[in-house]
Amino acid sequence: MRRILGNVLALSVSAVAILAGAPRTATEKPGPPPKSGSPYKNRVYVTWTSFQENPRGMAPFVRSPIQISRSDDGNHWSGATEVSGYSPFCIATLSGAPNECDLNQYSIPAIAPNGKVYVAFENFNTPAENQYMVVNSTDGGQTWSAPSRVDTVYDINYPEGVSGDSVLTGCEFRVNAAGNIATDPSDASGDTTYLVWTDNRNGSKEATNVDVFLGRTTDGGATWNVYQVDTATNDQFYPWVAVAPDGRVDVGYMDRSYSAGQTECKYGFSLARLTFDAAGITSQSKTRVDTGLSDPGNSRWFSSTTNGNGTFIGDYNGVAAGSDGTTWSLWTDQRAEVENPPSPTRTFGQHAEGANTPAP
Repeated sequence: MRRILGNVLALSVSAVAILAGAPRTATEKPGPPPKSGSPYKNRVYVTWTSFQENPRGMAPFVRSPIQISRSDDGNHWSGATEVSGYSPFCIATLSGAPNECDLNQYSIPAIAPNGKVYVAFENFNTPAENQYMVVNSTDGGQTWSAPSRVDTVYDINYPEGVSGDSVLTGCEFRVNAAGNIATDPSDASGDTTYLVWTDNRNGSKEATNVDVFLGRTTDGGATWNVYQVDTATNDQFYPWVAVAPDGRVDVGYMDRSYSAGQTECKYGFSLARLTFDAAGITSQSKTRVDTGLSDPGNSRWFSSTTNGNGTFIGDYNGVAAGSDGTTWSLWTDQRAEVENPPSPTRTFGQHAEGANTPAP
């Protein structure tokens, strides 16, 4: 089950070992309640994957449900609640009940203006390609909907790197499909929500062509429309979505289309901006945000056994839409040379880079 194991924190609970995947947090915005009158102002939600194992002597891995906890003051938290639920699309299992969605990773919550909470996660209860699912709660996290299926995720056809992780052609750093979910602050009903991820449906193990996909729902997650954000050549990966106050959708992602091709491992950072009406996309633009290519193919870090081709660059980027319509982007940048590199092929460091893109 290597494909669903990420960075984990080991906990011990009785005779069963539970490993909790990296937690994600969403918070009700402080200040006056939104016009829709959310009754859960300042409530915080944290989600994680609970990797559960059997006692010694039995099959080691059993299930990995998504769990959530909430707090109104940051000091007192509710008990963990499983939210990944059951769906007719969850048809393969290790030890769970029929249609139980209990093999998951990459959960992340988001909160709508009226207090409705969404949790997105990738699900692996599938016979082949995986899938993205979303659940929601309209009562402050006390009860949860059944999972809604957004789309198939084509992420089992990647090359395998020296570390055993999925990689891009010509690179050695690990990649995954995960993105995030964001609600539309201009929709007081809380029903308009966006989800981004990447997959290799347009590529192969021999030559990746990873693309960014955007799911959109306007009925609270009951149904989804899916759009390809970028059709440029080479790989676009590690996306993040934010929604501006007027409903404009901003998607940031690392982008290899600016490089010379897959014979080198270099990337820039792009920002796509989209607007929608009831029929779909009404406008779409793409801006190159970086001012120079990052070069993880000649990385100082995580590269001692790969002749400079770094095996890790950080798994997440960030994008935030300001109240003034500007967009802030944050990514792992690798173009600054380090002092005293250990070899001529291991010369570039890693640091966080940010940029502000003005409103259209």
